[in-house]
Amino acid sequence: MFKAMISIGLLSTSLMLTSTVSAHQAYILPLSDLPQGKQVLLHAGYTEDLFVPEFPLKAQYYRVNPQGQQQEIAPVTGLQSATLIELPLEQQGTYKIFALVEHSTNYVQQKGIWKAVYDMPASQAPAASERPYLLSSEVKDTDQKRVSKAYGQVVSYVSKGSPTSQVLTPSGKGLELKFDQHPNQLKQAEGLAFQVLFDGKPVANTGLHVEQAGGVHADAAEDTPDAVSDKDGKVQIQFKQLGQYLIKTSYPKTKTDEQPAADVYHYALTITVR
Repeated sequence: MFKAMISIGLLSTSLMLTSTVSAHQAYILPLSDLPQGKQVLLHAGYTEDLFVPEFPLKAQYYRVNPQGQQQEIAPVTGLQSATLIELPLEQQGTYKIFALVEHSTNYVQQKGIWKAVYDMPASQAPAASERPYLLSSEVKDTDQKRVSKAYGQVVSYVSKGSPTSQVLTPSGKGLELKFDQHPNQLKQAEGLAFQVLFDGKPVANTGLHVEQAGGVHADAAEDTPDAVSDKDGKVQIQFKQLGQYLIKTSYPKTKTDEQPAADVYHYALTITVR
C-alpha cells in the first residue's frame, strides 16, 4: 500500500474517514470515556497506528449535552499532529462529541477501473504503478468522469457519573448506529449490538470494520468487512480483547475500483471495552 506523504493540505482536505491514497483513518478519542472532573480532553486526527495521530482532523466539532442540546465547540488550533478538544462537563450524564467532514473527489475510469484524481505535480508523486490514484495531468478527454461527495461523521461518547440515553437517540438523518447497549458500558463478554440506519431506516448487508488500538490501519482490508448487518440492519460484534476500538462503516458501499456513488456517507465511532 502506498504510504508516501503527499502534503498536509491534501491529507486534511481529501482524506475522509478512510483514505484512497494513504492508510490513514480519522478518529476522536477521549482520555477517559468515564471522566469525573469538570472537563475532559479529547484528541482527534488521522492515524495509521491506532490511535497515534499524524495529522489534525480539520472539521466542524459539536457536542450534545445530556439533555440533548447541541452546540458547536472550538478545538485547539495550531497543532501539527493532532486536534485537541476540551469538553466542559457541567452536568451529570452522557455527552456526544462528533466531527463533521465534507469533501468532493473527482474520479475517472481508465481501462475499466475507477480511480480518484488528485491535482498535484508529477514530480511529487510516485510512479503510476505504485499508486492507486491518478494525477489530473493523466486524465484524458475521453475518460468517463464522476464527482463523488463524501459526508463523514466521527463520533465518541463520554459519561460523567451514571450514563444516560438522551444523546443516543438517532436523529433520523444520514448514517447512524442505534445501540442496544450504552457505548460507555461495554463488557467484553457481552459484545456490542446495534442497528445500522440511514435516514432512520435499517440498512441491510452493510459491511463494518472493527480495529483495535495498537493495530495498524490497512486500506487493503477495506473490501473485507469484519461484520455485516442482517436484513433488519442489525449487527452483533464480539471483542477478542479489552481495550479501545474503532468501528466504521460507509453507505452506499462500493468496492475498490468500482464506480463511486454520487453521495457517500461515512461513520466512525471510538469505544472502550472493559
